[in-house]
Amino acid sequence: MRWFKSLAAFSAGLLVAGLLAAPVQAEVRIAVAAAFSGQFAPLGDQILAGARLAVEDINASGGLRGEKLVLEEADDRCDPERATALANQLTGKGVQLVIGHLCSSATLAAAPVYAEAGRIQITVASALPQLTEARPGPGFFRLGPREDATAPFIAERLAREFAGKRIGLVTDRSAYGKDFAARVKAAMQAKGLSPALEREFDAGARDLTPLASTLKGERLDVVVLGAYATDAGHLAAALTALDMQVPVLAGDAAMGMEFGAAAGEAVSRVEVTFMVDPAAVPDSPAREIASRMRAAGMVPSPYATDGYATVQLFAAAADASGSFDFAPVAAALQSGSFDTVSGTVSFLPDGDREGAGLSWYRWQDGRFRPSDLPR
Repeated sequence: MRWFKSLAAFSAGLLVAGLLAAPVQAEVRIAVAAAFSGQFAPLGDQILAGARLAVEDINASGGLRGEKLVLEEADDRCDPERATALANQLTGKGVQLVIGHLCSSATLAAAPVYAEAGRIQITVASALPQLTEARPGPGFFRLGPREDATAPFIAERLAREFAGKRIGLVTDRSAYGKDFAARVKAAMQAKGLSPALEREFDAGARDLTPLASTLKGERLDVVVLGAYATDAGHLAAALTALDMQVPVLAGDAAMGMEFGAAAGEAVSRVEVTFMVDPAAVPDSPAREIASRMRAAGMVPSPYATDGYATVQLFAAAADASGSFDFAPVAAALQSGSFDTVSGTVSFLPDGDREGAGLSWYRWQDGRFRPSDLPR
């Protein structure tokens, strides 16, 4: 069943709960644990912005079951050792929900701490399959898609639009690039496809013109790219400089603000896979959240929307179970179906979101925007 039908109805329920509660509010502590410094800080900031807005809305409606939500932020810098230390600190403070972590390595390190302490952990961004394949406990959940969903998503498009065409597979030599190449090749083979050309390059290379020249000489119809945002932008610019008019389909590592500056006028030739943006769906409540974020000078994004939705999920599960205790809240999350700003959310037995989807994005007006509706 669905525990609430709309955000407005849920807020009204919270108000009633607040009126029936004791006059002095207690506190329910929750936290966002992510990178708030270093290269991934913009992503952590987006998740935090969404969670903060949700906490403000719930508290303005009387709190959760009459109790005030208090939000903390914990900067793990995407470092596993620091993430473990912060997990111990947060559980010691009595934090009942952790939204995090951001990077898979940090989530993997911290998850056993939360599981042992009996804390709900919901990650928005960590895509490592191992996190749910070897689920640390019944309180661990993931909202975003797994990283092994990207390759089949790309291969499906290749089969639909480029069957019988010359496909180039280009990746950097990082661990991400090598894993991306292996997964994409396997997914292509499952569709009866194979790359006409495979090339690797050094991440951060200053000049990608020689690589672009090689690609042009191979008369490719499409390039599949596994590289980070700056390199993806530089390659797009190098291809354009050689007048190679070929589409580039990139993995989610290319989804960074630095892409625009690196690509210059070549931004439109690259499409990037990333988690579905609920605000791109007509009539989605995420549109209102995105509008409010822009008005407040914040950056709306799928991460921000999911940050908001994660607080909603915890609140709805606590409301449905009539408790803040770990076991009933975890059971409610596992068995329930919830309408959130990120759409209807329910979880598979392993803790993954059922039907977590991907979309294609293209750079437009200074940021990546969906170039399709969710598939």
